[in-house]
Amino acid sequence: MLNNIHKVKDISFTLQRKARLKHTYIEIRAKEVLVKTNMHTSLEEIEELVSRKSAWILKHLKKNETLKPKKKIENGTEVYFLGLPYEIEIQEHKELKQSRVVVEDSKIVFYVLEGLSEEELQWHLDMFYKAHAIEKIDFILKKWLRIMRLEPTYVGYRKAKTRWGSCSSK
Repeated sequence: MLNNIHKVKDISFTLQRKARLKHTYIEIRAKEVLVKTNMHTSLEEIEELVSRKSAWILKHLKKNETLKPKKKIENGTEVYFLGLPYEIEIQEHKELKQSRVVVEDSKIVFYVLEGLSEEELQWHLDMFYKAHAIEKIDFILKKWLRIMRLEPTYVGYRKAKTRWGSCSSK
């Protein structure tokens, strides 16, 4: 995989080449543009594509500027769970065998080791959401599998911003 930074008009973009790709993709991530393509597409073709799609790229970059910054996970931060607001409370402990996140009254309480980073706290919150989502979804999934007389070979859950689900005919 090769990464290079290029510029067309007023658009700087990172070019990522992967042997396994068949097509060229433009991705807008926060304030940066990523172009993914195969090893055979020429730089001229890529620059022409970026130039042709410049209005779309600039529109999405501008839209991303207006997005609210991500909330920090700290004591007092408000997050939503099952459609209701909850206040975060972080309880740090020196000697804790396993971290956990639980709902207590109108708070989501983190029982964690001292000194966890923002990313680690976010991971714990994501795992909390995932566990509760699986609990809710599995109940509904089992009901519909019985009704439709289907048996999936695999059901997986992952954090995704753009892809909500997929299936195959297997």
